[in-house]
Amino acid sequence: MVFKDEYSMVSLNQINEALKLSFEKIKRDMKRLEEQGQNTVNDLGVIRQNLLDYNGLKKEVDELTKRLDKLEKNPVEKEETTPQKKGLLSKILKKK
Repeated sequence: MVFKDEYSMVSLNQINEALKLSFEKIKRDMKRLEEQGQNTVNDLGVIRQNLLDYNGLKKEVDELTKRLDKLEKNPVEKEETTPQKKGLLSKILKKK
């Protein structure tokens, strides 16, 4: 293109600079969005793992609660324990 006046050439240069700046901004924004997307994927992985851990622990708590309820309904009678015979060391220490 051939421009005959200076005003048109200056205007074209301004438009060219504005476009370059806009494209650079768009590239930065796209890079930032990609990073945010990757961070979101990483966060979702952590959240998923935490949910799996929570569900596993919840199952264990439920099983223990059931066992505890069962024990409360049917208590086990305590056995009478006979006193244990004292060992040689305790006899020696007792004599002193």
